[in-house]
Amino acid sequence: METQGNNCPKCGGSMIPGVLKYESETYNSAGQNPLMAKSLQSQLPGVYERADAIPYWEEKTGQKTGFIWKTDEYRILKLKGFRCSICGYVELYTILKDYEES
Repeated sequence: METQGNNCPKCGGSMIPGVLKYESETYNSAGQNPLMAKSLQSQLPGVYERADAIPYWEEKTGQKTGFIWKTDEYRILKLKGFRCSICGYVELYTILKDYEES
């Protein structure tokens, strides 16, 4: 996954490899825990949890799956990218190997 000469197409600066991520936040209510006594559930506040998420590319393969109801099959690919160290320009590329959780 290399750019041409590893130079920015906008300004000619050097490109630095990286991964696009974003931060997501979910709210977990303490009252939803089935192991806690009912009297304690209303007294405990909920908790915000933050997690990094990595976007991916999804595309149709052109094939159908299913025995009775046929649905479109999708292929999921990881995204990698490069950022210019001078102007900040970002280029994203898919990795042509199927996405696998590691």
